[in-house]
Amino acid sequence: MQRGGAAYCTVIFSDDKIASPILSSAQSIIAMEDGSYSRFKNSVRKGGKLVVNSSVVNKIDDGDGFKACPVPVIDMAQEMGNKKMANMIMLGAYCEITKPLEENTIVGAIEKILAGEGREDRLKANLDAYRKGVEYARENKL
Repeated sequence: MQRGGAAYCTVIFSDDKIASPILSSAQSIIAMEDGSYSRFKNSVRKGGKLVVNSSVVNKIDDGDGFKACPVPVIDMAQEMGNKKMANMIMLGAYCEITKPLEENTIVGAIEKILAGEGREDRLKANLDAYRKGVEYARENKL
């Protein structure tokens, strides 16, 4: 799924000023592969969520006070006919599980970024994948 080694980033949602983008622990984490799962599972705060791509991470367990949320995003993307949609499926599941923003804000951002003449198919595919992730999280009560 990835090329060139492990990658990670930190995103902080806050209404207040962010003093530092460096975290010692996180309220929620997405792990798309085994290396990320192993490296970051101990960084989730008590009461937090670890959203895991269960298509590739086989052994997933709840950690010390956090909930693991398995989502088979690659399998779901392949069912849609495009493995590249795994990230949008994960975004949908993550947003449904953690509620970082209102859904209409997220959908509006996707539409703003992907809209444009001749891009209708790309926009529809990405929104369908996002919604598939949302539905999966709702149906599985993650």
